Amino acid sequence: MPDSQPHPALPAALLASPEWQDACRRRDFARIFRLVKLKAGIYPSRIAARCGMTPSRVGEIMAGRRALAHIDVIERVSDGLRIPGGMLGLAHRPWEIPSSAPEPATDQPDQRPEPASWPADEHPSATSTPGDGLDEVLALADGRVGPSTIVALRSAVEDYWRHDDEHGGTSLRPAVLGHLRYVTQMLRSACDALRPQLQTLAAELARLAVI
Repeated sequence: MPDSQPHPALPAALLASPEWQDACRRRDFARIFRLVKLKAGIYPSRIAARCGMTPSRVGEIMAGRRALAHIDVIERVSDGLRIPGGMLGLAHRPWEIPSSAPEPATDQPDQRPEPASWPADEHPSATSTPGDGLDEVLALADGRVGPSTIVALRSAVEDYWRHDDEHGGTSLRPAVLGHLRYVTQMLRSACDALRPQLQTLAAELARLAVI
């Protein structure tokens, strides 16, 4: 679990360097971690604490023996090291938004009940598969991309990753490919503000489709 201490921003010179920007664009976390150590003085043990990882896992990543693909882990790294979300192909992270700026209500995902509050015969895992309910949202969107569409897609991708970790992804491939085609279509008409988030989601769906 990431530590809860406030983290200082990375040096501006590091964020502006071509090597750093290339590493972030490629999501090359071996280089990212090495640069953070060299240029910001954040050593592997602190990287691990900030990002909710074990030091051994950080060491494996820095040595190139392990990669990061799960979006939730990438978001933890972005938050723990204060890497602006856009550099990693993510949406703006909460800490990038000034605290005085009101957050639009449409950007807030619906709050689901805690698992214990679902009746046994209505719990999502009992009657549905990852992505159920997303088709209805996409149909209502009818090609119009908005914050609620992005939230629904991101939730589905996270569900797909969890299901893949626990049960494998073979059974999900048709649904993943269907949603990948839909996201690709939406990219053609999406506004510039939402295009990077759709590109990130398309990349995550593409990774899931080939696993």
